[in-house]
Amino acid sequence: MATLRDTTNTSQSASELAPATLTQAISPAKTYLDRLPTEILNEIINYLPDPGDAVHLGSTCRALQREILNSNHFWWKVARDKKVHRDFLRYPYAPTVDYQRFVVRVARGEIRTTCELCFKARYGRVRKCLGERIICPDCMDERVVLAEVVERIPNFDPVASGLQSFKFLYNGFDMNASRQSGTYQNVFWLPSVIRHVKATYGLIDWKKCVGDHMPTIGPLVGARQNREYLVDILERVRSNIRAIYLAEYDAALRPLVPLDRLEAYLTGSNISTRLGKDILALELFCPAEGQTDRASSEVIERVARMGIVYLLGPRIQGQPKTIRQYDLGHLWLTVTQSLTARFLSANKRWGRCRICVNAGERGLPGQTFPRNIYNFIHHIQHAHPIYLLRLDVSLMV
Repeated sequence: MATLRDTTNTSQSASELAPATLTQAISPAKTYLDRLPTEILNEIINYLPDPGDAVHLGSTCRALQREILNSNHFWWKVARDKKVHRDFLRYPYAPTVDYQRFVVRVARGEIRTTCELCFKARYGRVRKCLGERIICPDCMDERVVLAEVVERIPNFDPVASGLQSFKFLYNGFDMNASRQSGTYQNVFWLPSVIRHVKATYGLIDWKKCVGDHMPTIGPLVGARQNREYLVDILERVRSNIRAIYLAEYDAALRPLVPLDRLEAYLTGSNISTRLGKDILALELFCPAEGQTDRASSEVIERVARMGIVYLLGPRIQGQPKTIRQYDLGHLWLTVTQSLTARFLSANKRWGRCRICVNAGERGLPGQTFPRNIYNFIHHIQHAHPIYLLRLDVSLMV
């Protein structure tokens, strides 16, 4: 009996220890970030998008802070990747140089030619309107908002809050130009606006602040972000125009309008300017956090339909959609060139309209007397538009 009891206790002890032993056997050994060698840790940190992320990582524990913030090699790589100074691109790493001190000086605005936000060398400008901060034009373009937009925020007075507007070359709405082509307008520094608005409403989350109190006010983003958003909207409209054209008009117009000519007109400045005005007329702007994007698929298709009118001209009432006033559209020149080549290949340069002659309309001016090819095509467009796309040389007699 004693032997049996001992055996039972032994089997119970083994059954109790088995799960823990099995888990230890299956689970791999844990690797802690703060226990990695310095060389491997530096390689991992090099993939961080911003040096501020490395500072945040170093604040999680003292070991990482010692390895990251005290790593001279890390700050050399930050200076090199951010192109703080051209010397960092020409010379290799030197352990005797204090790279951290140099980067900190840039961040504090102590180097007058280097932007303290993006570390771009030789592009920094002293901004008296921002307390003598050293900021390049590109970073300004990303962080300014129109004063008239800020003044529309309900229950918020920017002047009473201590904000000061200043003049800046603002270009947040031109979809066919770069930053340098804007106009000087009154703007506010967006980070300061966000901080003061959150303090006014007593909220910490900017997304909730925008969604609850200013869902339709905009653009509450930087000029560059709004400009890139509108450019993306314009490209979506172009894609929609291509889809509509290929589905509804390509079969009828392919003999006269090659697709490369259509693409040239779509990307041209004339129709891009007109589409840009239509987009701005809808008061579309880049939504900030907490706002809804108003550029729905229905809005994009409505603008694209207007683009079809710009390309092909308005539709003729009571006729199929391919029968249009093409002489009022951008593609009219291409249509006339293709039809002219068709008549010249048949050695026909002058003639009368067969339809008008057969109808006996001899008294109507400009219809029965001989005319050149261009006038003949123009006559067909106005008098017999259903024959234009399938115009044949036999109609000229």
